[in-house]
Amino acid sequence: HSPLCYRFLVEPTSFFQSEYEAVLREVRPFNIHGAGFYDIGFSLESDPEGSLRRVRVSDNLAYQNPRIGDRVKIAILMGNVTRLSKVD
Repeated sequence: HSPLCYRFLVEPTSFFQSEYEAVLREVRPFNIHGAGFYDIGFSLESDPEGSLRRVRVSDNLAYQNPRIGDRVKIAILMGNVTRLSKVD
């Protein structure tokens, strides 16, 4: 499990529904049977310097063209990313 997924499993209130502000540190687009996804590496403001959390999100749930350094909100429901939106 990624650190973020593990955190949701041990914090039940976060597991069901939550939203986090983060900074993207890695963005890797890929396809599975023609469906687009992103592997996202990110950190929260409260994380120690150099730490990295990971999630995978369908490209139809993410804003267009996520880039390293973007400030984002990551919405979670039942341990799954439901939205990745850019913070202006």
